[in-house]
Amino acid sequence: YDQYWSFEFREDCTNECLQSYIQKLELDVIRAQTILDVYKSLKVPEGGTIPKFNFGDVMFYYQEKDDAISNKNIQDLFNINLSNLNFP
Repeated sequence: YDQYWSFEFREDCTNECLQSYIQKLELDVIRAQTILDVYKSLKVPEGGTIPKFNFGDVMFYYQEKDDAISNKNIQDLFNINLSNLNFP
């Protein structure tokens, strides 16, 4: 939380400056909600353990960077379509 608590506006900050900061915070919320949605959709077998995965593979799948994905079955680990995520 330090990035939020320690933030200070410049002395010459105007409403435009404030709106820019608000927009940044709104993007942070969207990004965090998307990450939360990914984790909530993780397929966990009953009585089983969470499958091992690298979140970087989720991002590579979303960005269609197939050559960079280490687990080619990454989509199979989730109940949502990773291609339809909403990362700002």
